[in-house]
Amino acid sequence: IPWVTSAWRHSRRLWLATLSSIGDAVVAADREGRITFLNPVAETLTGWPRSDAKGKPAAEVLRLIDEKTREAVENPLSKALRDHVTVAMQDRTALISHSGAEVPIEHSAAPVREESGEVYGAILVFRDISKRRQLEEQATHAQKMEAVGRLAGGVAGDFNNVLTVITGYAELLRAEVPPPSPIRRFVDEIIYAGERAAALTRHLLAFSRGSTAQPQVLDLNALVANKIGRAHV
Repeated sequence: IPWVTSAWRHSRRLWLATLSSIGDAVVAADREGRITFLNPVAETLTGWPRSDAKGKPAAEVLRLIDEKTREAVENPLSKALRDHVTVAMQDRTALISHSGAEVPIEHSAAPVREESGEVYGAILVFRDISKRRQLEEQATHAQKMEAVGRLAGGVAGDFNNVLTVITGYAELLRAEVPPPSPIRRFVDEIIYAGERAAALTRHLLAFSRGSTAQPQVLDLNALVANKIGRAHV
């Protein structure tokens, strides 16, 4: 009947256009598990052109492995056809493309049934989750850095309190020791070490607050001369 044929063709064109336009990869297989359709996203991720993949076993086009064990994962299309159930995604599943590239994916497969309930094929929908995983890892890293920053801030604050006491008593001691005394040099070294420790404390506090380090020009000759001079005081 012409009008029935026309309606069927229109429905098929609409179905193909819909599957081809969505952002996820879509692969369809017949009841024997042979590929009948790949949308453009699926072609890109699998590395298989639709013309080359059509008619091939699904397991040949869709090579899946467990990212942790590196063992092969059962093809979800085959499982959906065999068990007549929807197959939910598995954690840490990777697709090995035709070129050998590895892509982490999440997927879901379901059988396609006739009105009578008989299964005549299956459809697999999957997506590349590498960008999402990267964002999750960045968020986790940011949380860890925030925790480290809080810890550094607490340690720096406590250390600064102790350092203030040490430096304060050293200053009082220097006021009591006359310059000719050989002990004066040791007191000066305590104060000098306290100044360096204070600088380190400021760096820790800046890190804990997320401040950007400000580069400074350092005269190494003057620094060495100052150190030598202090050693001979």
